Amino acid sequence: MAITKNPTKRARVQGENASASAHYMAKWLTEPSALHKYVENFEARLIIPPRYIEADYTMEKNFKVLQTALKTQNLIEFVEIHDDYYPNLVKAVYSTLKYVVDRSSDDEEDEEDDEEVIPRIEFDLGNRHYMVSLDQWLNNRNYRIMGQNSLGVLSQLMNGGEYDRVMVLESLNIEDPNHDPKLDVSCKGLSNEHRILMYLLSYVLLPRRNNHGTIWNEDILILWAIVTDKVINWPYYMVHHMLYLKGYNQTRV
Repeated sequence: MAITKNPTKRARVQGENASASAHYMAKWLTEPSALHKYVENFEARLIIPPRYIEADYTMEKNFKVLQTALKTQNLIEFVEIHDDYYPNLVKAVYSTLKYVVDRSSDDEEDEEDDEEVIPRIEFDLGNRHYMVSLDQWLNNRNYRIMGQNSLGVLSQLMNGGEYDRVMVLESLNIEDPNHDPKLDVSCKGLSNEHRILMYLLSYVLLPRRNNHGTIWNEDILILWAIVTDKVINWPYYMVHHMLYLKGYNQTRV
């Protein structure tokens, strides 16, 4: 559709399109507050297109490290998903997405000792309220539970002193000209196999809108955990990433 050069007319057309979009989304977002949040924060956002990778490709290229990583992390089924997706439905979910942590105890008198953290995500679509327990997701996918925080095993590895950033960079042949742990580094020097791992991280597992040629400190930690067979709590990590993308300063989800 051609864009009019008349600013007044263009603003009126954009306003009409926005009203039409909000009217269409009203069937998914029945609460006025949710519909308002969609219009204000998500209607104009772009959706990061989902990517996937075929596990057979890693076998054809004889990427043994990558094959082992996918099996250890139990990600083969997930990374091969390439079904249709619906951008407006994605925006509707993000408009009501919440991370909820309930604390329960079998013995109310001794609540501190028996307290159990039960995290889940919740969202509304139409007249239905959806709740997904992350522990249930973990168990159904046979993930190992290594911690109840959003980063799972990764924060434990950092705090436990096992992770050495310099050693990891050297083992991955990553150049760090600044030798500054606060700075990110370039993908220059990565082997083809490790580049595919970075593709999985930045496009498939934890998609981001740009800087795909840059390895963030968080990426270095994840790469090290993967290649050393440290199982990551991916559901917790992905939810953490989703909540980050939900932030109002983001331009894409």
